[in-house]
Amino acid sequence: MATGHAPDMLGAAASATVIYDPRIELDTMHAALFTCANVDKLWMPYFGVALDVQMMRLEILYPLLVSVGSETSVPAEYHSLHRMRRRDRTYLRALLGYVEDVKRCGFTKAICDHAAAKLLAPRFKT
Repeated sequence: MATGHAPDMLGAAASATVIYDPRIELDTMHAALFTCANVDKLWMPYFGVALDVQMMRLEILYPLLVSVGSETSVPAEYHSLHRMRRRDRTYLRALLGYVEDVKRCGFTKAICDHAAAKLLAPRFKT
């Protein structure tokens, strides 16, 4: 089996997609290595180190992989699927933790109001 440096091996590929959480330092450093024009970089903040598990839980991993493997526009499909995170309590809790840490009170209230109304999540009530 041949091994090599992945970013250097993409020259012959028609396209490639890198999915990463920009809040994870190692993910960001790794994604930065992919500089070819044929690489789509899709960021999924607040998904954490188990990004694939979170994507499977939201049922967006396989539709995104189908998009990557077909002729459809990956970024367009990604944006549609990525919006699903707005209905996910785990994602909203992670986002809420961050905005509370940086003291974004208005955004904190907006997240809580959204979760309480759309997800019927009384823990988020303000």
